Amino acid sequence: MKLPARHAILRITLPALFILGLGACTEAPDPAPDNCAVKGPNFIADPQFATFDKPRSSRKWHVSQHATSESFRYAVTQDVLMIEQIGVEPWAIVTQSPDPQSLSGKTLQFSAELKLDLTEPEAAHRFKLGGGLVLLAKRNGKILVNSNMDHEPHMGVSDWHTATIVVKIPAKTDYLRLGFINQAGGSISVRNPSLRQIDRSKGDCPATAIGS
Repeated sequence: MKLPARHAILRITLPALFILGLGACTEAPDPAPDNCAVKGPNFIADPQFATFDKPRSSRKWHVSQHATSESFRYAVTQDVLMIEQIGVEPWAIVTQSPDPQSLSGKTLQFSAELKLDLTEPEAAHRFKLGGGLVLLAKRNGKILVNSNMDHEPHMGVSDWHTATIVVKIPAKTDYLRLGFINQAGGSISVRNPSLRQIDRSKGDCPATAIGS
């Protein structure tokens, strides 16, 4: 399912703090532990991306990209989302906003299967290069967690693999946004996104996302 060109142009902005934060992380994260146990439902709405091409009021996922020129192509085929750079703008992001009240104070595992075909962009930029998972939590406009590709690999070429971050959502979080970014040349493909609560009764699972 290839999206019409107008689909990308209609949604081009995110709050400025979010975009500035995406370029700020340079510290290498620790890998997510392999033995983290999860429990309960998947808090991701539409993990198959079935609403991606629906009318705006029905979509669970929303697209933004840098500036107004159409520099990225979006497609969903057999439950796989692809974000591909086709122009010179530095980034595009596909996100959704789970209910922050119900997740505030919980430790969550955000994961998805990724396939990377990412290269250095033709137009150099100051943002972190790569593609992968992003998560932003705020309270009263203040950024509490800003996780940007805190996993490996997030650049280069890879076959399907599971990327995972573990995030402690601070108490009284009133804004939560998560999704997938392409901040390089080439493409990133995503399938089976999941957001689930860590089961602390099965052992410790430390946060891996920077800022948690």
